Amino acid sequence: MQTTMSPTELDEIYTAMCYRMTALGEHNTPLYLARVALLALSRHAGFADATRLLDEVSRSFEATQTDNTAGRAS
Repeated sequence: MQTTMSPTELDEIYTAMCYRMTALGEHNTPLYLARVALLALSRHAGFADATRLLDEVSRSFEATQTDNTAGRAS
């Protein structure tokens, strides 16, 4: 069963994450986000879905880097 959050709930979660990351300090933020992502994947995605999601995220970063590089060349 997949549930979705309302925009208000998403905003509340985002705010809570920001407060927690601030409390943990900038040096711990990448590890905190990695743990949140891994826990979310383990609870809501099978192995194949998680693998596809990781590939999709990687491609989005590659596209962003390509766009940023092209913008600098102009």
